[in-house]
Amino acid sequence: MNRPRFRRRWLIALVTFGLLVSHAAADVPANWLAGNSHRINLVSPAIAAPCGLPGDVNQDGYVNDLDIAAVAQAWRAQPPDPAYDVVPDGQIDVKDITFIASNAGQSCSGGTRLWGVNMFEEMTDPNARAKVTNAGMNSVRLYIEWRSIEPTNQNLTPQKVTNYDATIATLESDGLIPYLTIQNAPSWAAKYACGPLYGSGNPGDDTYYQEFAELMYALVERYDGDGVDDMPGLLYPIHYFELYNEPDWNGGPSSAPGGCWGSNDIDGDGVNDQKEYAHLLQAIYPAMKAADPSSQLVFGSVAYETYSGSQFNMQFTEKVLSELDNDPNAAANGYYFDVMGFHQYDAFRDNWDGFGYPSPPACGTTWTPLPEPQNLPYNQAVAGKAANLAWILGCHGLSKPMAASEVGLQVTLGGVPPAQRLQKQAHAVVHLLVRSAAIGMPVVSWYTLVDRPSDSLQYGLFNSNWQARPAYTAYTVATGQLLDATFDTQLFPNQTGSQYIQAYRFTAPDGTKKLVLWTDAGCKLKGSTCPDMAVNMTITADVLGVPAASFTGQLQVTSESGSVQFVNIANGSATLTIHQAPVYVQLAP
Repeated sequence: MNRPRFRRRWLIALVTFGLLVSHAAADVPANWLAGNSHRINLVSPAIAAPCGLPGDVNQDGYVNDLDIAAVAQAWRAQPPDPAYDVVPDGQIDVKDITFIASNAGQSCSGGTRLWGVNMFEEMTDPNARAKVTNAGMNSVRLYIEWRSIEPTNQNLTPQKVTNYDATIATLESDGLIPYLTIQNAPSWAAKYACGPLYGSGNPGDDTYYQEFAELMYALVERYDGDGVDDMPGLLYPIHYFELYNEPDWNGGPSSAPGGCWGSNDIDGDGVNDQKEYAHLLQAIYPAMKAADPSSQLVFGSVAYETYSGSQFNMQFTEKVLSELDNDPNAAANGYYFDVMGFHQYDAFRDNWDGFGYPSPPACGTTWTPLPEPQNLPYNQAVAGKAANLAWILGCHGLSKPMAASEVGLQVTLGGVPPAQRLQKQAHAVVHLLVRSAAIGMPVVSWYTLVDRPSDSLQYGLFNSNWQARPAYTAYTVATGQLLDATFDTQLFPNQTGSQYIQAYRFTAPDGTKKLVLWTDAGCKLKGSTCPDMAVNMTITADVLGVPAASFTGQLQVTSESGSVQFVNIANGSATLTIHQAPVYVQLAP
């Protein structure tokens, strides 16, 4: 399924709708639309928590015709209400409607999510990109290096940041929306490319931080799709800008995974590196919003993991936020970022499983997890890590959407037979995508498309010979089943009958209710002792979320590989045996 074609159809339909409504709004009393909303389709899905979606004017967590109608009602109002002047040019007109339409279908809990993959050298290969789009993915992570854009200091403008235009144009022509990770400062701006810039970042000592802000203004303006200083031929606005890959690294700069802001003072300037990261956020956030108020600055993404040999600062996020606590303008500016970014690998899920259950710890205290399986089925794996970060943010009065630019499971699993390794990786793809959708994550990117020559752990959906692994098929089936679906709810033991069943309900665009089911013993899939539990579950109309009268005939059960079987419904119920391998369940057509 080609997502961009879907988005183009929305664009045409909604712009047409918006123009008709907006012209009508210019000629009739403003309260006519509000009093006669039955005359046009203004039915919204169930309200989702707002998450800063570009174009979500009414802040209901969806970008749809309601936002178009809201702008239409404010058509050419003077003075213009900034809430409806989406493209901030002092006028509420067709540019605002067109911008909303270009983002139509996105939602904090469903709709057009960015489900993608990390690509590297193979990004230039059309056959590799075809494998991404054929799987139904709609996004690719793209690294942007400051030092390649500006090797010598100059006055950057949107017209000058052209280094990545060809790559972005190629990706977008294939229907892939780039998610940008900005890093690697030039030598004239920083001692180490991975870390703090010269100067403290404090007012009067922030020359190079303002240079970074100049870069970000130019990038955002070039790729925001507002018709001003845009990249020629830009098809889809780029909204997400991630500030360094794993900036919480506190090891040496030569082995940094992208960022190295996690030390006490790696560049020896006498200023704590987390304070300098906070100062960088303070510098670039206003510049980005000046270029495009709907641009999304992603904090990190942080690795935020502890393990034997780990060189990540587990206090990085807390220390950056604590520094921003001292800024009287921080709260009014959302602490200078929009999205909390992190990475999640199955190997480390035990660090996070069940976080916050039965209740989160008090701020400033240590969390003592319940032993497995007492914390099942709550906040497992990626959901547990997200819950932990949400707790940290909440202790500073913040609530932010989460993004994961790296998720994965390698197939080099010690003690696990080779065939099982491949199947476990396939399970992990679906588990991660479903859980991320359940917690409203707008961006998820699998690491990686193909095994990298330098990576012995083999995370790829393809091996180095471009042979597809079962995980690639699982990803393909997942996008077809869920990418455009809206998440409804997670079901718990009182509905599933077992704490070992992970159960999530979605609604497809056509109204079809779907369950995604698997068993989880509370252990990492890569573990050689993680059992494949088989648990029976009774499916009823209430569990599936459909009227009792329609719960007849058969259930259609689709495996992660796409095979389909049918199970008869008898006396208002059907029994399925659920395994670690996920299945998609709906009423048979």
